[in-house]
Amino acid sequence: MPTSQEPLTVYLPPEVKEALQKWAEEEERSMSFLAAKAIIEAVKSRKKGKNG
Repeated sequence: MPTSQEPLTVYLPPEVKEALQKWAEEEERSMSFLAAKAIIEAVKSRKKGKNG
């Protein structure tokens, strides 16, 4: 993850937020960390698909 980060607000359906919260607790990570990681991977995958 980059050392300099920009804030982002997202709105999720309650059931998705609950699932993310449970996942974060299981991984001993923050919801913000897991959401950022998922978004970063999605962006990388999209870039790879467009370039490949």
